[in-house]
Amino acid sequence: MSILSFDQIAKLTTFHQFYYLAWRLFGVNIAIISPDLEHTEPLGGTASWSPFCLKLRQMGGEKRCLECDRKYLAIVGKTRQALRYRCWAGLREFIVPIILDGEILTFIQCGQVLDAPPVEGDWQATRQTLMAFGFASLPSEELFFSLRVIHPQTQEDLIAMLELFGNYIAYARHQILIAEASQQSRTVELAISFIRNHFTEAISLDDVAQAASNSKRNLTRIFQAKTGITVLGSIHEMRIARACQQLQAGELTCAQVAFDCGFGSVQQFNRVFLKLRQCTPRTWQRHFEATNNTSIPGSTV
Repeated sequence: MSILSFDQIAKLTTFHQFYYLAWRLFGVNIAIISPDLEHTEPLGGTASWSPFCLKLRQMGGEKRCLECDRKYLAIVGKTRQALRYRCWAGLREFIVPIILDGEILTFIQCGQVLDAPPVEGDWQATRQTLMAFGFASLPSEELFFSLRVIHPQTQEDLIAMLELFGNYIAYARHQILIAEASQQSRTVELAISFIRNHFTEAISLDDVAQAASNSKRNLTRIFQAKTGITVLGSIHEMRIARACQQLQAGELTCAQVAFDCGFGSVQQFNRVFLKLRQCTPRTWQRHFEATNNTSIPGSTV
């Protein structure tokens, strides 16, 4: 599965800026639709819709519009090819799939235009179609004649432009995310390496962040997202693992183990040990001695 989701691409500023310009230049409504068809976001809101279509929806045509949309979106979902078609009301519509690594990230839908300047016969045909669908009242003739006209070849060029730019933006953003993920992995590697080499010392989050060439805030966010634990949690895990080894050896007292493993006090050592091993250091050591290195409670060493 691609690391770029519909939600991420829907929030891209460049995506919105480009399609807003396309709307301004070509006068077509543009919406982005999720692959599961559950989420639709008109870029520019209803202001991008043609007055004729907006009025038609307000007069009860919204259900038929949605049914028509889903019908042709399903076709594009199967063919994975851009589609130019006539909607149920006779207007020209387009659907363009944005695909990355074989996966459809989003659909671009636009249109609400005519192929040629309308004449009276076109209006009468549309009027009869709407009446056949049971509309008692219709949008005005003036709204029909105000519909945007785009020559079929220009429509094809528009579709190609929407497809080319949409796929390029998706690919570019995907590469950025890959680079960021790689950088984040490198940040975590540097942090863990520093912790591993210095966990027996009195190190702080500042020290780890500096070693990883990152801010404390950024390191904290990345580290937990990548490892599932905090930086301090990682330090404690390494210290307790070392403590368990020394308790097994039995050559040092619990207090000596605490300070040798980097803890600032015996109390802190006991508290962290209890949290991670569900028993005190002395209980852990006694159980180890009694069972001759077997069945040590909470041990992961």
